Amino acid sequence: MKANSKRKLAVLLASYNGSAHIREQIESIASQNEVDVYLFVSDDGSMDNTKLIVKDFINDPRLRNIDVSEGPQAGFAENFRTLISRVDETFDYYAFSDQDDVWLPDKMTRAIARIAEANTQLAAVYCGRTEIVSEKGVKIGLSPLFVRPPSFRNAVVQSIAGGNTMVLNNAAMRLLKIASARSAFIVHDWFCYLVVSGCGGLVLYDAVPSVRYRQHASNIIGSNNSFKAKITRILMLFSGRFADWNSRNVEALDKFDDLLTIEAKEVLENFKAARTGPLATRMGILRKSGIFRQTRFGTISLFVACLFKRL
Repeated sequence: MKANSKRKLAVLLASYNGSAHIREQIESIASQNEVDVYLFVSDDGSMDNTKLIVKDFINDPRLRNIDVSEGPQAGFAENFRTLISRVDETFDYYAFSDQDDVWLPDKMTRAIARIAEANTQLAAVYCGRTEIVSEKGVKIGLSPLFVRPPSFRNAVVQSIAGGNTMVLNNAAMRLLKIASARSAFIVHDWFCYLVVSGCGGLVLYDAVPSVRYRQHASNIIGSNNSFKAKITRILMLFSGRFADWNSRNVEALDKFDDLLTIEAKEVLENFKAARTGPLATRMGILRKSGIFRQTRFGTISLFVACLFKRL
């Protein structure tokens, strides 16, 4: 008998009242090649038939196993954190999934190829752009294309890819489990970027979309590629929300600073110093630190935030 050469993939799907689109999402997951799919669903108290739809797939031969559990009912971030804590460390790859998107047919093929190409035993996470679609699945456009290499200097001030695009190798998930056991987080994708880049792993960004990201009224976090979204980010900066998120990320990083590389520790200390103290000192430290956002406008906004103590 020929040995099974497929890699084991654990898909972590957080659901809540997702009956409108979750069937299409699971269909796209089940149709992936090169992997044996194990689906882990944490349902956060759905009042529709979300769980019944998920259970319709229990006997689907394309899925090796489906595990449906009750979520913490403390928001989507804690729901994903619960999934991270529950999944075991026996899988080759791990992927996050929302309940209303669609994976393109070659998502896992591309992800596995990129991670294999890196040829590393280090923690590695694949991520990238999305194809933005309407609620009915009509293409609207693409998420922003980021061209500067992913790094911790970027991660401390920006999340560059949605969790719905992320695929982690085993080493990355083991690292994420340790970090998330020590600290809560704002969103799982930004936290993953911080953890993997800060602890010496690789973040592999793909300019080619692998997910159809559905936009509708119930999105917790929508696309950031519109004029409205850009204005919203400016308002967030001056409202103090950006500074609050940064404070929460710094607090989380301090809880696993023993895992950070020497370089990441230096970047973190510079970032802390750029957020406090006299104006000239703050601006000078930020300039020398090399901390950046992916666009020139975004990086300029950091200095504006620093100027008004909103960093």
